[in-house]
Amino acid sequence: MLKLQLELHRLAREGRWLEMAGLIDDRLLDAFTVRCERPADVAAALHARYAGLVDRVAVLCHANPHRAHPEAWAEVVAAIRGDGG
Repeated sequence: MLKLQLELHRLAREGRWLEMAGLIDDRLLDAFTVRCERPADVAAALHARYAGLVDRVAVLCHANPHRAHPEAWAEVVAAIRGDGG
């Protein structure tokens, strides 16, 4: 893991951001994120993973910000809060 961290750090310092993605496999990504096929599944996935462990979360949609749908994410945030939208 240290070797990966050092390589990622080097690439970041060199501004080689796209190359960094090739070093991150699904196992590592899943260690730091919650991924879902549908926005409607996000609240349940977050609850299943973090219930009793955290008191706040940040929801970021960076996969394709040009196709992000604010209305869908508003529903996700409402479901996370438990207010149903």
